Parts: sequence; C-alpha cells; structure tokens
Amino acid sequence: MHILQLFGLTVMGSFVLTGAATWYARSRGLLDHPGERHSHVEPTPRGGGAGLVLAFLASAGFSGVGSAGLSGALLQPLLAGLAVLALMGWWDDHHDLSARLRFFVQLAVSLLLVWSLSRSGWVVGGLQAALAVLFVAWMINLYNFMDGSNGMAASQGVFVCA
Repeated sequence: MHILQLFGLTVMGSFVLTGAATWYARSRGLLDHPGERHSHVEPTPRGGGAGLVLAFLASAGFSGVGSAGLSGALLQPLLAGLAVLALMGWWDDHHDLSARLRFFVQLAVSLLLVWSLSRSGWVVGGLQAALAVLFVAWMINLYNFMDGSNGMAASQGVFVCA
C-alpha cells in the first residue's frame, strides 16, 4: 500500500473511530466535568483516544511495519504495551482507577519497551535504561495530563508523528 493511501486511511479511520468513541462515551455518560484539574468549561466525553489507537493499530497492520525497519522483537512489545495502556485507559474511563495503580502499569509498560529497545541495541547501559524508563513513564503521564485539554494530546500526537 502506498504511504499516502495509508496516511489517508489512517486519518479517515481516526476521524470515524474517534467520532464513534465520543458518541459511545456520551451515550454512557462517560464525561469529564469542568474542574480545577481540567481546562474545559463544559462536560467533555472520555475515551476519544480509543479511535486514534484503533486507527494506528489498523494502519500498522496494513503497512507491514515489520518490513519497514521495526523488528518483531521491538514491534511486538511496543504494540503489546500500547494495547495494555489502551485497555487500562478504557477501564479507567468506566471505573476510576487509583493513580498508584495507573502509574505502576505505566512503569511496567515503560520497562517492557526499554527492555525491548535494549535487546535491539537502541539502549545501552544501566543508567541510560533507567533514565529511558523514567522518560517513557513521564511522557505517558504528560499525554494523560494533556488529555484533559480539549484535543491538545491529539494535536501533539499528530505534530510529533508528522
């Protein structure tokens, strides 16, 4: 599949699936209400990121990412970690999870990713690995923080990926 076709399908899939996820959230009453930890001024549906994750996973499957340079040794833990974080986010949207539990899972996923990177030769040395684990966990939390900012996480994701 040509890269522009894949890009178009991913954008379209993200648009449609995010719309479906926000419709689902509204119909189930899964809303974040305005407060001191949120920047929005009206109730906002939770879980719109599920559409982006599903579109990404679908495009990764169609693109043959493994043939584009990511080995299975790195790709499988990356996709597994993404799936774990997405499932935890879905569960948290439906039943509030403690910050401690979420952080523990985020740290475990970060450790898995960095371990995979070290096996691929991308991360060398204990200090570099420890800093990489903390960085990945910090980035996950940064995106979770931005998620309460009406599309900031999605726009930053698009910017970084572009």
